[in-house]
Amino acid sequence: MAFVLVEDGRLVYFDEYGTSSTPLPLHALPDAVQASLARAVPFATQGLFAGAGGMSHGWSLGSEAQMVVPLVGQDLLRGAFILSGRDSRVEAGAASAMLQPLAAYVTLALEEAGLTDDLLASETRFRSLVQNCSDVIAVVDRSGSVRYLSPTVTRVLGYAPSSLQGASLETLLHPADLERWRDFFAEVLQGREPVSSACRLRHHASGWRHTEIVAANLLDEPSVAGVVLNVRDVSQRKVLEEELVHRAFHDPLTGLPNRAQFLDRLRAALAAAGRQDSLAVLFIDLDDFKAVNDTFGHAAGDSVLIDVTARLAACLRPGDLAARLSGDEFAVLLEGIQQRNEAARVSERILAAIAEPFAVVRESVRLRASVGVAVGGVGVEDAEDLLHRADLAMYSAKGNGKNRFELFHPDAHASLGSRCQLRADLQWAVLRGELEVRYQPIVSLADRRIVSAEALVRWRHPVRGLLGPATFIALAEESDLIADVFDVVLRDACDKAQQWRRGAGDQPISVSVNLSAVQLHQPELVDHVVRVLADSGLPPALLTLEVTESILVGDPQKAAETLATLKQLGVRTAIDDFGTGYSHWHTCGGYPSTCSRSTRCSCRGSAPVAAQRWPAPSSTSAASWGCKPWPRGSSCPRSAMRC
Repeated sequence: MAFVLVEDGRLVYFDEYGTSSTPLPLHALPDAVQASLARAVPFATQGLFAGAGGMSHGWSLGSEAQMVVPLVGQDLLRGAFILSGRDSRVEAGAASAMLQPLAAYVTLALEEAGLTDDLLASETRFRSLVQNCSDVIAVVDRSGSVRYLSPTVTRVLGYAPSSLQGASLETLLHPADLERWRDFFAEVLQGREPVSSACRLRHHASGWRHTEIVAANLLDEPSVAGVVLNVRDVSQRKVLEEELVHRAFHDPLTGLPNRAQFLDRLRAALAAAGRQDSLAVLFIDLDDFKAVNDTFGHAAGDSVLIDVTARLAACLRPGDLAARLSGDEFAVLLEGIQQRNEAARVSERILAAIAEPFAVVRESVRLRASVGVAVGGVGVEDAEDLLHRADLAMYSAKGNGKNRFELFHPDAHASLGSRCQLRADLQWAVLRGELEVRYQPIVSLADRRIVSAEALVRWRHPVRGLLGPATFIALAEESDLIADVFDVVLRDACDKAQQWRRGAGDQPISVSVNLSAVQLHQPELVDHVVRVLADSGLPPALLTLEVTESILVGDPQKAAETLATLKQLGVRTAIDDFGTGYSHWHTCGGYPSTCSRSTRCSCRGSAPVAAQRWPAPSSTSAASWGCKPWPRGSSCPRSAMRC
């Protein structure tokens, strides 16, 4: 008797000694045999056997007769018994009756073996998944007591699974999360779809772990009879989320709230205050802070901003909020004020604190600030509007001399708003070519010859008409547009002077350009001047850069270095409006200027006025320092002769 086993659609032939053959595809059997096997009933055949070398060589008909009994379980062909005999007259009925009980038993055995193998494979896969899963798998009963914990709990929470067996999961929960957990678990017990909840669980060593728990109610599943919890450690993700939220609402340099958070807090404060004047907003801007960045670098500027943050905190009351809006602009929210002078007192403390020297790169630097104050109350319900009012008041403080605070007054809103609009228009003026350069000649009194010309910038505003520099130069400095304005004037002046040079022969006409305090302290100034001179072809000796005496006092060392570099390049420098400030000729000795210009002399009457004459001692002092004094603004020959 032989045996054929079907495995994965292939036939394996075992002879009477248990020797197996090479597997053969089921479809390799003769069609008649395949059809008989498919009917799952015993049948007789003649001479069916495996050829020499095994079934891989195919089936053939021989002289022997066989009785084939299929082994069928759960409608699947699992194999067959083949009973062979030399007598060709095999009693089919007798053989079938003898073999069918055996076939049934073998079929059951094959099925059980298959089920056992499948179960073992399934358990192995499950065990591997649970042991290598990064999440904790837990099974709890209806009361929340632990019935099973995967080994991952040791890595995630530091507990041995056996130490928590039978314990209530609530013993691990953070007290603040208990109510949320109980509501969540109640929903799970009601048989709802798998739901999730965020909870903090106690770590065995110390601290808490942020977890995300997904639950499935399998209490009615006999093999589980519990609630399955998938516990995932999301502590790192939580830290990242909190960091992203903090970045979204805080300034990364100072750690202060940013504009978005300040406005959120201000909206809430306005809603709570209602119509009462119980809150105020302070808008703080550091005066001339750009000079710190240009002189010492942005790293030093950042250090100053951090120091300003600490000083602001020291000036505020408990509960007040300070924020960094942008650059060197800060805002403060004062809540619960009883009188407006409370906001004034805080502003005075802030101005005094910022006025104290800052240590910058082993040097002492003094800063000032302008503060605008706006009080909430009747008619002020919008946070943006209140902050804008404080901003306008701050610009009013700047316009009135800086280093002071100003309260917002509605009647000043129109003029301040106009100033802000003018500053916005100035950004387009450079792009649209609205800046014009005019030239004022400088005449030699000896031969009445034009020896130089001063470049004067004007702005042809499309609505307001022609505007003088006093209207917009300060705005250009505040909005960092002064470099663009200077570039327009410098390029036009150098191009014009080069044209005059071609037609002047051996007596070329030089040109002078005004240099603002902001420009003097910018490190790229010298390179920019060199580049413009190269583009125009103008010799450096025909260019004079004029600075006012007041800017030399702010940072004398930096000013002297910049002027010395320009002089080495051949560019002439001049101290303009000398005598209008607090400098004298002994101050000029420290700066490599080639000339100076006195205050204006004007012809106000026929009689000479002593005050209009150039003081002889000053002229002598100028000559001793190598500076050539020029009277400026003479409006007639008579006044020129007196100067």
